[in-house]
Parts: sequence; C-alpha cells; structure tokens
Amino acid sequence: MSPPPPPPFPPTPFPQPRVAHQPPNLPAEDRSIQRQAFSGLLWSKQFYHYGVGLSLDGDPAFPPPPPERRHNRNAHWAGHFYANEVLQMPDKFEYPWFACWDAGLQMLPTAIVDPEFAKRQLILYMREWYMHPSGALPAYEYNFDDLSPPVHAYACWRVYQITKRVSGGVADLTFLERCFHKLLLNFSFWANKKVRVALQAGSAGCSGSCWRCCCADARATELCVLRRSEIQRTR
Repeated sequence: MSPPPPPPFPPTPFPQPRVAHQPPNLPAEDRSIQRQAFSGLLWSKQFYHYGVGLSLDGDPAFPPPPPERRHNRNAHWAGHFYANEVLQMPDKFEYPWFACWDAGLQMLPTAIVDPEFAKRQLILYMREWYMHPSGALPAYEYNFDDLSPPVHAYACWRVYQITKRVSGGVADLTFLERCFHKLLLNFSFWANKKVRVALQAGSAGCSGSCWRCCCADARATELCVLRRSEIQRTR
C-alpha cells in the first residue's frame, strides 16, 4: 500500500499593499490630488539604458561614428557611466531621461508609498557605474557635467526620516551608512571644484535660493556647516 501524499504547503500570503499615510482631516479633494500625484510618480518609472562607451564606439553593424564624437559632452564619462536599470524619470512623456537632482527630490514623496525603491534609487546614483571618480554625480543625460543644485545628501536624509516614520519608527541606519562615504566624496567634489562656479549669478539657473538649498544639503548630512558668507570670501 503506497503512503499517503504529503499535505500541501500552506499558501504564501501576499504582502499587503502599502497605503499612503494621509492626515485624517485632509479634505476629499486634497486626498484625490495626492493620490493622483503618487500615481504620476509611480507611472514615471522607466527602464533606462545608456552606456557612454557604447555611444562613443557606435553600433558594430553600422559604419563607425565620426571621430569628433569622442570630444563631445559626456565623453570623459566613458568607462564610468553605464545605466541599465529602472529609473525615476521627471516625466515619461515630456522628459524621458533621468535627472539626478529631480530624482532626488522625487524620492521624498515616493518614500511614502514605496520606501525601498526610494532608498535603492538614491543609492544607485552613487554606485561605481554612475558616480565619476572625482565624486561628481551625473546631472542629466544631455550634459553630465552641467551644474545642478546638489540636493542628493538632503534627499538621503529626508528619505531616511520619512521611511522611519512610515515604518512605525524603525530606523534604517544601514541605508545612511551606505550613503555616507559616497556623499562625502560628492561633497568634496563640490567644495573643491564647483563652489566658485555656483556663486556666479545665474550660473545654470542656480540662483541664491538654490544655493541655500546647497547649504541645507551640507547641514543635512552633518558633514559641515557651510555658510554663504564664508564661501564668498574664497572667490
């Protein structure tokens, strides 16, 4: 007589969907606006593939690109930048390319509904295949070296605070530890390379309000307290 069949494995419970934390006194219209905003953020995730080296070499099945291409923007990022992931786009319809500082600010509301994606996205821009050895973060596809407000450290700190709140007080210190060293490199890059450029009036749209954001960036990571008056004396 054959043995009885083993009992079936119990079904694996699916994780419950995360519900955005909305204030209980929020009007219905505001709740709808917030839900639509969250939907727009989640919809703006897109697979993005761009290798600077591949772009410079061209397609092997076609004639080689002109040699002038190796002197164009982003050329010196060859060997340092290779994107092959799902990224948060500013807008999939109008701006279907990544922008590092846009993504940093977008991760603040994203952390409410998808905290793990928000943390992974911020770390991704600081990985070895995105960050330049000089400590620079790629600004956006058109020109990695363009001047953008350095809000990445501020975004990491705020995402840490938001995820701690939505998780019931559980602090992800490992996330901060993973960010700290690369943020220190990025801060050194700004302090040594970009300070004088950023102080020029209207430089790449980086106005005084944007520079205050840069100072907040430095304070957020507790790397140092950077005062505008002190920096101006170095010009």
